[in-house]
Amino acid sequence: MATAGTQAHAEMLRRCGVRLDFLLLLTFQLNLWEWKTWEIVQYLVKPSTEGAGRCRYADLAIVQPYTGPASVFMVSETRTSLYNWYQTLVHLPFTP
Repeated sequence: MATAGTQAHAEMLRRCGVRLDFLLLLTFQLNLWEWKTWEIVQYLVKPSTEGAGRCRYADLAIVQPYTGPASVFMVSETRTSLYNWYQTLVHLPFTP
């Protein structure tokens, strides 16, 4: 496991990118449009990862096929966690 603040840790985090098509599929399937970002973390991400031994979301078997090197980073901080999920998604740069 890479130590936080190191180049190895930064590279490991970069490889945990989740593709936009997966995020949209999840959003449509679970109707997450009006959820706040913090609700996604609290009620979807944390329970999923805790049930798998507290791994990273990108390490879950169902998510892994949709992961790879990230080109855009979204940070779940206080200022972004108050947004509705759709507001977060529409601000992602899209490159087909």
